[in-house]
Amino acid sequence: MAYLAPEVLKRLVYKRDAVAVTEINLSNCALLPWAEQVKVTFDDAEQGDA
Repeated sequence: MAYLAPEVLKRLVYKRDAVAVTEINLSNCALLPWAEQVKVTFDDAEQGDA
């Protein structure tokens, strides 16, 4: 989790937002640029809420 974008960590820890990926995929997201991490991690979950 240390390599995840600050926005991803904030939403996971403080806001407890739903994640659209598994733990393994979340760890793979750490390889992406920070802006992409937020999109990949939360976009699918937000679309499911609509």
